[in-house]
Amino acid sequence: MTDFTKNPRPFYPRLSSASREIRLLHLQPGQGTEEADELQTECRLSVVSLDSNPSYEALSYRWGSRTSTVLVDGHEVVVPENLDEALRRFRLDGRERVLWADAVCIDQSQVAERNAQVALMADIYKTCERCLVWMGNTHLFDRSDGDSSGLGVGSLHELLAALSKKHHLDQPDAPPIATMFGVTRIPLMYLNMAPWWQRIWVVQEVVLAPQSLVLCGCMDHIKITFLWADLLELRDLLYHLLEVARLPGRSGAVPSTPATGQTCTDFLDVLLSVRHRECADHRDKIFGILSLVQDWGSWAPVTADYSKDARQVFTEVAVQMLQHEHGPRTLLFARGANPTAWAPHNLPTWVPDWT
Repeated sequence: MTDFTKNPRPFYPRLSSASREIRLLHLQPGQGTEEADELQTECRLSVVSLDSNPSYEALSYRWGSRTSTVLVDGHEVVVPENLDEALRRFRLDGRERVLWADAVCIDQSQVAERNAQVALMADIYKTCERCLVWMGNTHLFDRSDGDSSGLGVGSLHELLAALSKKHHLDQPDAPPIATMFGVTRIPLMYLNMAPWWQRIWVVQEVVLAPQSLVLCGCMDHIKITFLWADLLELRDLLYHLLEVARLPGRSGAVPSTPATGQTCTDFLDVLLSVRHRECADHRDKIFGILSLVQDWGSWAPVTADYSKDARQVFTEVAVQMLQHEHGPRTLLFARGANPTAWAPHNLPTWVPDWT
């Protein structure tokens, strides 16, 4: 997890790990419009125990390097710009919205707290009412005349709705997905290029949540509920469309992550499926998938520890792999087997570099 800690934050209420406490972000009311964007986003924090069955929604977004500030309990807090944009678009008109967002709800300046809260990630996303997915603030759909119909946005909504689990249940007579591609190619291309798809943390966030609500940029009217299986189908369709149409877009297959209700049990398989996803902190190549592993078998369970550097994290994981069932397979990905590969962490030749 990237460290946004320009200033200390003494207003953070202390958490009890024994009570499985987390902070919730109470997003104050406001209109998610461009006119309201001039006003600073305002929130307040509260502390709850996951054992008390709290009611909240969890955010999924790409951190990125650009920052913004939001007001939390009257204090200016530096946050990823994408988070500020997500809060502006997801806030409600007339009442507050209760959320969990890692950049604010975790005191990023405290390593011990970061470790403890990452260990609770699985339960945080399993317990939430739904995951709010912010794919990014693309301006593809901005039109000076306010008319985006020529870009196929209306048909894009129909396509996304056809992929929605809720839509499947409510309207089984939805038109075939294949018939909708013609007028949605351009918006689909840009949706496919959203950096959110490449972030390593989104896999566990959306897999573990009961359901997800997807919102992208200025398409405020496109708010469709998905399960992870639907998002995989959408990503496969986007990739297929771009290949067939030879349109520019992100390449690479979708990781073969299971649908909601299932949990990956093979650590190496999960790691390989997401190894090309992005994270600012290389340690998150390991820490970002821990919640997907339910059965560690003969392993000593890996835990997030941000006091260790990437070299130590990768080496300790390699030792476990070599000692257990992945021994020979692990060496296929070791530095010694890829001597020309980029190696920023000065790893031993027998240790895979997952960056």
